[in-house]
Amino acid sequence: KTSENRKSALPETGTLDFRKSDTINTNKNKTDLSDTDPSIYPAQAPPDGYDRFGCRKQLYEKLDYEILITEYGETSVKSIIELLTDTLCTAKSSVRIGGEEIPIAAVRERLGQLDRFHITYVLDCMQKTSTPIRNIRAYLLAALYQAPVTIDSYYRAAVCADRGR
Repeated sequence: KTSENRKSALPETGTLDFRKSDTINTNKNKTDLSDTDPSIYPAQAPPDGYDRFGCRKQLYEKLDYEILITEYGETSVKSIIELLTDTLCTAKSSVRIGGEEIPIAAVRERLGQLDRFHITYVLDCMQKTSTPIRNIRAYLLAALYQAPVTIDSYYRAAVCADRGR
């Protein structure tokens, strides 16, 4: 009935069983995520879980699903959207990407930057790789996570290579 950290004197706030500091804080911080829709990419889990259907629907719209499937096929694009939905809607506090545990808020922020061009970039790079990929899910998640920070360098290097020919 009593808190483990209970002092012998009566607490100033809270009940006799639990001091105020022992209670669960249910206030959720609202985090400003750049270029993201907080309803899709919340920084913290809402108490009743994620709206997977709503998240998936907004990903279809944001990533221009209809345009992507004309070039890459429905299966590939749907796989990416499902992976993103699974990752964005996880209840875990972190996600393993590239062998590193990354806080879910940071993952949501980075994945929230993705657009159709990032998906095109990732799929193009995957088509060009000659090395067998053992864990496609982990590889794809790492590629999607890194896409916003690597896309410019990739295309800049491609332009330089074309000029050299």
